[in-house]
Amino acid sequence: MPTLFLGAMIGTLTGLLAQAIHPGANPAGAFALVGMGAFFAAVIRAPFTSILIIFELTQDYKIILPLMIANITAFMFSRRLMSGSVYEQISEQDGIHLPTKDDFETLEKLTVEEAMVRDVKTLQSNSTVKEAMTLVNHSEISGYPVMEGNRLVGVVSTNQIGKACAEYKGQCLLSDICTKNLIVIYPDQSLMVAFHLLNIHKISRLMVTSRLNDQILLGVLTAEDIVNRFGFHIKEESKADVIDQHLEKMEKSG
Repeated sequence: MPTLFLGAMIGTLTGLLAQAIHPGANPAGAFALVGMGAFFAAVIRAPFTSILIIFELTQDYKIILPLMIANITAFMFSRRLMSGSVYEQISEQDGIHLPTKDDFETLEKLTVEEAMVRDVKTLQSNSTVKEAMTLVNHSEISGYPVMEGNRLVGVVSTNQIGKACAEYKGQCLLSDICTKNLIVIYPDQSLMVAFHLLNIHKISRLMVTSRLNDQILLGVLTAEDIVNRFGFHIKEESKADVIDQHLEKMEKSG
């Protein structure tokens, strides 16, 4: 989008109109520069960046004050007319949600305990691969905690079970093939921390354990669980905003 060009055109037209009304007005070129900055601030939502760009072009301190006034005015008007920049709106139309500061704050505020799955299907470490294959066959879950009694000792994926079943004819134990070096998270940690762990370790799920003992399993958390909890929170906030707006209208009408 030719943001600077459009801003310059609008500024030039405004300058020509000002000169027609008042011949002693500043030249149209000055209006063009202020228009460039103001339009950039409104579209990109970066008023200070706009000031720096125009100052770099002109090296003239005299233009900073009118530019700041125009930028702040344009920025405030654009925020009232549309939430987010034009580029964010275009991305939303294409089905791409760009994370915002509010999104990160929401993920920091929500905890693992609010999103984790508590009713977890587990497998026992002394079960054979063949027995495990029978239990997980046709299941949509791709990974399972491996327990030794009530203690968490590892995690195993359906792929690991399938490969071991073919290689060892299903006779080896789950304790022999499961991953014992676990990446765990605690219930009071934020969903932002959970996303970070899933990303850096390239894993599909996190075991949620007690801070007192990492072998006490409290639940399982996947990226899908995080997204679902985040979406539910946003939906509830939207409902609350709608209710607040209705209450305000009722108070004004009353």
